[in-house]
Amino acid sequence: MCTQPSSLPTIPAPTTHPQPTHPSGDEQLRGGYSRVLQQLLGQLDVTVQDVVDLGCATGLSSLELLRALPEVESIIGIDLSPHFLAVAQYEQQQRMVCDVL
Repeated sequence: MCTQPSSLPTIPAPTTHPQPTHPSGDEQLRGGYSRVLQQLLGQLDVTVQDVVDLGCATGLSSLELLRALPEVESIIGIDLSPHFLAVAQYEQQQRMVCDVL
C-alpha cells in the first residue's frame, strides 16, 4: 500500500453527489451538511471547541467543518486508510501554501 498522495482528483462517489458532472456539486453536497450542522448546534445552544472527524478520508468534510465552525480550536481527522491520510496531508499543505481555507 502506498502512503503517497494520488494525482487523481478527490471527489465524492457519484452515487452521493447531487450532480456528478456539475462543478459546484461538491460544494452543494457539503454546504447542505454545514447548514444542517449549524441549525442543530443552534438548537442545542452549545459551543464547540474541538471536533474529531471519524472516517475523514481525504479531509474534504474536515475542511467543510472548519468553514461551518470557524470558532473551533482544532479539527482532528482520523481514518484507517494511510492513502487517504496522505492525500489529506498533501492537500492541507497545498492550502497552507496558497493561503486558502
